[in-house]
Amino acid sequence: MRKASLGEITLEVAPKSAEQGFDERGNPLADKRKIQAQKQGGPKKEHMQFGAIHSCCFDPSGQVLLTSSHDTSYALRSSETGQVLNEPIRGHSAAVHAARFHPEGHLMATASADKLLKIWNMESGRMMHRLIAHAEAVTDTAFTPTGCLLASTSLDHSILVWDVESGRELMRMPPGFGHELPVRCVAASPQNHVICTGGDDAFVRVWDLRSKQLIRKLISHTRNINSCAFSADGSCIITGSEDFSARLWDLNGGLVHTFESDSSSVKGTCFTPSGRHIIVGRSDRHVVVYNAGSLQEVGRWVCQSACQSVAATTQYGGVVACGDSSGTTYVLRSVLAP
Repeated sequence: MRKASLGEITLEVAPKSAEQGFDERGNPLADKRKIQAQKQGGPKKEHMQFGAIHSCCFDPSGQVLLTSSHDTSYALRSSETGQVLNEPIRGHSAAVHAARFHPEGHLMATASADKLLKIWNMESGRMMHRLIAHAEAVTDTAFTPTGCLLASTSLDHSILVWDVESGRELMRMPPGFGHELPVRCVAASPQNHVICTGGDDAFVRVWDLRSKQLIRKLISHTRNINSCAFSADGSCIITGSEDFSARLWDLNGGLVHTFESDSSSVKGTCFTPSGRHIIVGRSDRHVVVYNAGSLQEVGRWVCQSACQSVAATTQYGGVVACGDSSGTTYVLRSVLAP
């Protein structure tokens, strides 16, 4: 099968990052496809993120990319160029594991190793709520589609749900049915009342927020689960794990397909907004694109170091973002249908 060339990458590289893995032609791949990579003209040092990019998230318009870093910061970037729009903001005292936009784009939430979850007003830049309940690092967070609720996960094994307007804790998923080890990721379904979580116990759990009950327990992974995401219609879930695989599930608990990754852990997973493609970011530096229908690989590109997070938007004809462990953020203008 002929694989598509993915287009042009623009990236921002922290000063410590060497251009390892890139030659003068830009990342030649095994099947001799090329993607042109170009280092953007020197942003000032204070505008850089120096730690691993733990999360990427596009705003509802697709024009702004939000990234969070191990260096305690979050940053807003142009989705078109990848360049930071202002100086990264250090709103936590430890690594920011996740930063997510509200569905309407006027708020954002950050989850940090300092055990705090914070909600920010995007227009003023002011913190609206400082949410304190987790006993250990907060690993991920997700707004429900209406934007009324916010879910969070933690190394303390807990899954909490918050009221966005008041900042009040509304519920905890029942411990007896929850994860027995640290919880690493959470995603909200377009169906609004459903979330899924994954953690170090290697199980994916699907929850109903109305009943506060466990709906499904997805069993197939054999090691820690790093990421999870719903498809745009909420019918499928993609997960990534330390067991060297990404796995596609239906909501009935059935395993649809396993994407093997040749002895490299899967750190980031997402669907494109149309649901036509699945994006998988791996520790071997590869970001791989699969057709969600045929389940076949249709393209890939190579980061400078281990990929940590991925995101996608339909804006500008289809853009994929990736953050790696060196602090580099990539923006790929894809020729694939978004």
